[in-house]
Amino acid sequence: MSDIELKGFPEEEKIQEAQQLFENKEYDAAAEILGKILEERQEKYGEVAYELGDLSYRYGKCMLEVAKEQNRCLFASQMQKAISERNQKEGEQQEGGEQEVIDPFLGKGGVIVPPEELQDLKNDVEDTLETGWQTLELARLIYETQLKEKCSSAADAKHLKQQLSLIHVTLAELTSERDMFDQAENEYLTALEYLPLEEYLQRASISVALAVVYLYNDKMSESISQYQNASHYMHHIIQENKENHEINYQDIKDRITQLKKKQREIEEQKEREQQENDDEEDEEEAKMNDSFDFQATSTIAVRRQREDNDEDENPKDPKRKKL
Repeated sequence: MSDIELKGFPEEEKIQEAQQLFENKEYDAAAEILGKILEERQEKYGEVAYELGDLSYRYGKCMLEVAKEQNRCLFASQMQKAISERNQKEGEQQEGGEQEVIDPFLGKGGVIVPPEELQDLKNDVEDTLETGWQTLELARLIYETQLKEKCSSAADAKHLKQQLSLIHVTLAELTSERDMFDQAENEYLTALEYLPLEEYLQRASISVALAVVYLYNDKMSESISQYQNASHYMHHIIQENKENHEINYQDIKDRITQLKKKQREIEEQKEREQQENDDEEDEEEAKMNDSFDFQATSTIAVRRQREDNDEDENPKDPKRKKL
């Protein structure tokens, strides 16, 4: 992180500047400003002071977005490498031909990293995610401490719980970026626990994200349940704001339709997979029955052969001769 001169500038003004950069998706620049302010506050107030809570959350969220950009760049570069290797192999068999090039939009700023730099980029992604995780954990610790030890009113408690919910949502996104979906599941569930019941829109958003994570964890029934919850929360928004003309009811209804469509898709997928499992079980059972029938037939055949051999050796009719 380069040294940014903050002397002579009000701190809040720089934080607002970083927020504007974040909204404009200039995450690297925003992270640079927030990281510098965070360092200064830690020197002034200590490592886990309350004054670091909101700033730590902002910086951690910013680092998550930086990591997402890096991951997109990594994915695009890996795809380009694979395509280049494929084209090279095919080029040995045929001359000329148009070479396929991956859409540079997938890469950060249109940048495709050379193959020899892929490992460095992987390391950068992991470092960025680790920094984001540590900073978000710091924010979580600060707000949890405030909630347990220094909360003086119900309003303060509600505010702290809302902040903790946002932190756990961001931690869930970060762990998902690391493909740690079991942990992401726990983070989303904790976020819902902190969020007041009347925060229907936020709860709907978390439920949708949790539904996606459940799919990654092969929990289709739980995923369906979360889509149902999200639809339920959206219906609550309509019911409790009938007189509020500022709310775009059509947009909410469209969201409900999309949620129900996604729910049906997962239900159909679940039914297909269940049918495939049933078919496999039936096939396996049929094989076992065939094997049993074969073994039973073989046993009977062997027994009859033994009886025939015994009868040949010890004929019941003295006049009967062995052929």
